Amino acid sequence: MSTHTERLATLMEDWRGDPVRFVRQAFGAKPDPWQADFMRAVASEQAVAVRSGHGPGKSTALAWIILWFAHTRRPFKVPVTGSNFDQLKATLWAEVGMWLRKMPAPLQKAWNYTTEGLSLLDAPEECFVALRTAAKDKSQNLAGFHSENVLVVVDEASAVDDLIFEVLDGALTGKRSKIVLAGNPVLPYGRFFRAFHKERALWKTFHVSSEDSPRVDRAWVEKQAASYGRDSNVYRIRVLGEFPTNDADGVIPLPLIEAAVNRPVARIQHVRPIWGVDVGGEPLRPSADIEIKNAASALAKRQANALLEPIKSWLGKNPTQLAGIVTGNGWTRRSSFARPRSWST
Repeated sequence: MSTHTERLATLMEDWRGDPVRFVRQAFGAKPDPWQADFMRAVASEQAVAVRSGHGPGKSTALAWIILWFAHTRRPFKVPVTGSNFDQLKATLWAEVGMWLRKMPAPLQKAWNYTTEGLSLLDAPEECFVALRTAAKDKSQNLAGFHSENVLVVVDEASAVDDLIFEVLDGALTGKRSKIVLAGNPVLPYGRFFRAFHKERALWKTFHVSSEDSPRVDRAWVEKQAASYGRDSNVYRIRVLGEFPTNDADGVIPLPLIEAAVNRPVARIQHVRPIWGVDVGGEPLRPSADIEIKNAASALAKRQANALLEPIKSWLGKNPTQLAGIVTGNGWTRRSSFARPRSWST
């Protein structure tokens, strides 16, 4: 064995119990205090969960943990999943690729990195990281990850259905298995929520507010406060990293709306379009005693489950004005195809 190979083997053994040292020596990076505490917890605990607002470095910490685990265990399997597969690839998995490219060349060359996974060239069937969708109808894609060393990583875990976690539990039967949950706390129920409440005794938990993170621009925090209010659920979730108090901010919870907006949907042709109109109401006169919030009226045009165009909205229009605007947006009596089949208000 060459001196260089022996040196790498010694480093990997030193890194095995100390992911913070791994980050400092492999990347020349210095983790934030919460990232260091979080990574040490993953090294010592079986189940770790972190909730936060936007921007404090969750994806970076998860990428470091994935690469640390892959470099210090043989054999190993790491299933990585999240509520939105395209977002998972664009954020966390892109972060993994970026940090892998920062590693010393001999370590980089040992791996095959693709858009959907990472495998050790010498043992691709026994040592790999695999991205998998967290869709309920494809839950069995997350089954069968058995190895001496298993690390389950769930990003944006709050929006992942309990059925997915039931499947993932099958990979956690070994003594050397670990699970890490991370995300914004968007829903006040589900496995992620219970990890910080009813099942807290089973988890090592972390909470990071964007207000306290040096990585987050203070101007962004103030913009969120001005746009939504510091007492709003949006501010609680996106900035404070707190679970919403209730669904009082709307009939449909914000996270479900955002998940629907980001979900890719194939357009089905030869289906009659349907228009949905939400009538916001007339302008209200401000009052010295109460805060008046005018709701916008909105028009959505869809064909099957796909939007035909971006949603349009108007503030402060009475029903007569709104009817004139809507009928001027493509609804004509001469075209049965353009005419909406039904209205929702």
